[in-house]
Amino acid sequence: MPEEILNQNTTDPAEPRTFSQEEVTALCAKEAGRAERAILKAFGLKDKGEIQTALEKLSAAETTKGSLDTVTAERDRYKEKFEKASADYAALAQKNILAGYGVTDQDEQEFFAFKIGKQVTEDQDFASAAKSYFAAHPVSRASVKLNAEGGNTPNPQTLNEIINRKLRGES
Repeated sequence: MPEEILNQNTTDPAEPRTFSQEEVTALCAKEAGRAERAILKAFGLKDKGEIQTALEKLSAAETTKGSLDTVTAERDRYKEKFEKASADYAALAQKNILAGYGVTDQDEQEFFAFKIGKQVTEDQDFASAAKSYFAAHPVSRASVKLNAEGGNTPNPQTLNEIINRKLRGES
C-alpha cells in the first residue's frame, strides 16, 4: 500500500513533485524491506537469520537425495539378481519334479513344463499341476535294443564285451 508523501514545499497539487536523494533512498529502502518481508513470509521464514539455516537444510536434503539415489540403484540391482535367482530356482525345481515322473530329456522337459505351466494357478502350484497332469497323461518309456549279427561271432550284449573283443582282436 503506497503511502502519501506530503509536499511541504509546494501548494499547487498539479505541480510535479521532486524528491531529494535521501527521500528516494528512504523510499527504496522501505519498499525493499517490504519485498524482503514478503519473500521471507512466502518461504515461511521469520527473519534473514533463518535463511542460512534453510540453506543448510537444503544442502543436507540434496546430500540425502544423492545417498537415497545410490541406495535405490543398489536395491534395484539386488532385486534383478534376486528375480533371476528365483527364476533359475523355479526352473530347477520344475526339472526335478519332471525328472521324478521320468521326464529327463531337455526337449521333453520344456514341452511338459509348458503344458503343465498352463495349469498353474494361484491355488495350484507346479508340483500339484504336474501330479494331476501325469495322472491323466502317464509317461511310458519303451526301450528298444537293436542288435545286428555279423558272421559267426556271438552278438555282444554290453559295451564292456564289445571293448574286450576289440582289445583281443576279435571282430
